Amino acid sequence: MAAGIDIEKVKREGLQVDLERYAREGYQSIPKDDHYRLKMHGICAQRHEGFFMMRFRISGGRLNPDQMERVADIARDYASGYVHLSTRQNIELHSVRIENVPGVLAQLARVGVTTRSSCGHTFRNIITSPCAGACPRELLDTRPWVEALSRMVVSQSDYYNHRLPKRLNVSLANCTACENHALVNDIGLSAVRGASGEVGFSCTWAAAWGWPPAWAGCWRSSCPCATACRP
Repeated sequence: MAAGIDIEKVKREGLQVDLERYAREGYQSIPKDDHYRLKMHGICAQRHEGFFMMRFRISGGRLNPDQMERVADIARDYASGYVHLSTRQNIELHSVRIENVPGVLAQLARVGVTTRSSCGHTFRNIITSPCAGACPRELLDTRPWVEALSRMVVSQSDYYNHRLPKRLNVSLANCTACENHALVNDIGLSAVRGASGEVGFSCTWAAAWGWPPAWAGCWRSSCPCATACRP
């Protein structure tokens, strides 16, 4: 992202961009402030002028075969030929030119993949344990809840992206062995069994990855899944 951007001013003015125009007119037509707006669509400027990294939201790190094949084709045809897997279960492609961005987005949409809100001050990709649905000790398969939360935050991105002061990281844990990762996210939901035997989520908040690191505080030790994941 270009230096010297007043992000709060950009948010107040609006976050929409004319991708088709920039694709026609090229990199030099992009105003400085629109580099932040592009981040709202998962399009991040690289150090090499004229090239972008595109970040794809992969909810819970799950891709079906059609999506995997499409991502591989895009990497070969429009990017560096390599697929990068991020720590938040995203996919990143590097060295994409703005001229090719609308075509890439159209191809992704056909297989149900989005780049929306994957960068900037947004609800970032919702993640879960890689063993969700297969762990013999899990209390709850978190994958449907991850999908539901992801659909909710992406569908309401126009509301959240103007208002969030920083990025917001959310993680769901399916069993106690996997809950440590949830405890270092801004919002963590860990599957627990309540006193009545019902499986729900414990809710933690305000953890920090940076320096100094901080464990999350406990907001609710147990609440029903639908309550924890409602808008």
